[in-house]
Amino acid sequence: MTTIKNVKIWDNGGKTFDRYTAIIDGEFLGLSNNPFSPQGFCQHAGDVPKGITSFKHLGKRVKFEDLNDNVKQAIKQNLNN
Repeated sequence: MTTIKNVKIWDNGGKTFDRYTAIIDGEFLGLSNNPFSPQGFCQHAGDVPKGITSFKHLGKRVKFEDLNDNVKQAIKQNLNN
């Protein structure tokens, strides 16, 4: 079973195409609102740099439960990889 409690997620409200940023095991994952669409986006963006203490620039912190089903599924798939 996949655990979601170790994932932190931010939503920039749609200011950019990669609306959501998730941090999974010290790595950034950028996602659009519909990550499985051919015009969507779901991509690893590298490791979180050491010493970073603020992520306000990523938007508002959100709960996994508040995301749409497509974004939830993409995050779950990345947790399993």
